Amino acid sequence: MTLSITFRQPAFTAPEAEAIARRRFGMSGTARPLPSERDQNFLVRLADGRRVVLKIAHVGEDRAVLELQNLALRRLAESAPEVALPRVLPTVDGAEIADIPSAEGDLHYTRLLSWVPGTVLADVHPHTPELLESLGRVIGQVGVGLDGLDHPAARRELKWDLARAGWIREHLDTVSDARRRALVERILEHFDSDITPVFKSLHAGLVYNDANDHNVLVRGDDPWARRVVGVIDFGDLVHGPVVCDVAIAAAYALLGKPDPLAAAARVTAGYHAVRPLEAAGIDLLDGLIATRLAVTVVNAAREAFVEGWRTSMWIGVAMAAVGFAFVAVRGPARRSAPTPEVELELELELELAAVTD
Repeated sequence: MTLSITFRQPAFTAPEAEAIARRRFGMSGTARPLPSERDQNFLVRLADGRRVVLKIAHVGEDRAVLELQNLALRRLAESAPEVALPRVLPTVDGAEIADIPSAEGDLHYTRLLSWVPGTVLADVHPHTPELLESLGRVIGQVGVGLDGLDHPAARRELKWDLARAGWIREHLDTVSDARRRALVERILEHFDSDITPVFKSLHAGLVYNDANDHNVLVRGDDPWARRVVGVIDFGDLVHGPVVCDVAIAAAYALLGKPDPLAAAARVTAGYHAVRPLEAAGIDLLDGLIATRLAVTVVNAAREAFVEGWRTSMWIGVAMAAVGFAFVAVRGPARRSAPTPEVELELELELELAAVTD
């Protein structure tokens, strides 16, 4: 299997982005870069004060993947209006995707999305139990809103698809710390023995697949009353077991917490209240959380090994985290039905291994 794990990002300048927004989308404004793992994003501030996001896809992107994202956003605008999400803005010709040539002659698929106001979860403190529950609820609402939606591009090969997590085996040598590398190997063994055999039997659908704390939006002035209201960046949409969504949200939410177990339980409880988890999914939640963190760590280690250390939110999440989690669910509770937060907390046992160098 050939799996793309690195991408050549576009290299448009801010003035070029402004020209694209003006000529192709009829919107004049001032552009500044936004972070992206594989594409190039610009925040464009219009003369009337409105803000929009110009998204320029990397040269190898499949147009069908962008069509999938647009389809999902249109569906959610109708099925989950309570969730704050971007809206697709058309070109002057009424198209949703524009073909933009670069100075090098490459063709880049480009879209314009509405700006969603809010503060990313990474910049919000404290992460109260209520805030974490609201994260789970919003991810659950997005999942419910996507129920029944499908597209061929959702079954593409994607390095962030938990079903394909095995790709990291070929890059374990980039993880320099022996204890951390051994823990990743242990997680992969658990993935092979306990998750892979039953993965395809779980309830599946379109999975948002990217609830890291830089994609989650929070609103509220009172630090103790803030709530998650929406998400951005639908580039990792994939078809798979729906439990993956809450596992991914919980994986990032527990990092850096004094009580990681309680944080994961709160996210799970919020999700479960909106979209009840099946018993088999609860049984695998531990391994899925650990697997996502293992993929994040190895992906970041590989980037550092190949490209040299650089400022990156992905490396920051993976390598500068205080702890690295391996969650184990065991005993009779593995066979119980999904339960509310208090009982979920009793079902989970967290084992932490330090990742400090």
